[in-house]
Amino acid sequence: MDAPPSLAVVDPDSASAWNIRGVIQLELGRIEAAIEDLRRSARLDPDAALPQCNLGNALVKLGRMEEALVVYAKAATLAPASQSVQLNHAALLFKSGRPEAGIRCGRRPAAHASRACYPHILRA
Repeated sequence: MDAPPSLAVVDPDSASAWNIRGVIQLELGRIEAAIEDLRRSARLDPDAALPQCNLGNALVKLGRMEEALVVYAKAATLAPASQSVQLNHAALLFKSGRPEAGIRCGRRPAAHASRACYPHILRA
């Protein structure tokens, strides 16, 4: 079996670069590595919702639902107009047995729906 490809980050101070690398790690099934990269991205840009949402997706893949809920809630606060962020949060609330909270979250207005976050939660 071939060794998995190495993923270099051109600019180690770029939150975007670490987020992209984290998403690639997630798609390659390297969940722990994805979490590390996405946490680094979130530290570099704490006001960005995208790394938070992607981190939530990775945590869901590992079954760490309560931690993912906290991360999704932060992403939802950072990007209240992002429909995909709100839907990921709502879907996990439903899966966690909190349908009322999921309904409230899913009803938040999304004036400018964003495709900023991949909805892995819906496939988990």
